[in-house]
Amino acid sequence: MKVIKLGHSAYKGTNALRFCFSKAQAVRVLCHRGMTRVEARQAIESLLASRWITVRINHELCEMEDMTEILSTPALRSHHGYFSTPTEFKATWKNAPEL
Repeated sequence: MKVIKLGHSAYKGTNALRFCFSKAQAVRVLCHRGMTRVEARQAIESLLASRWITVRINHELCEMEDMTEILSTPALRSHHGYFSTPTEFKATWKNAPEL
């Protein structure tokens, strides 16, 4: 399963933090933030090739990172939200707003 981190916890709006659990969900979130679907898909594909990128959405920057290893590494999970299990991590972010 993919885990894609969009944004940063210190920001709101375009660069607000959101963890996505599939490429389709990440594309959907980027579209809600102002990207076209084609641009969002290209950004996700380039992200998966390089593991970390910054994209521009409506003159604002949005950080993106491939965090797939977070589900198998307890130290990373605790660093990004203090979750003890992958199930708890996913359940917390499952119903977070995509806007």
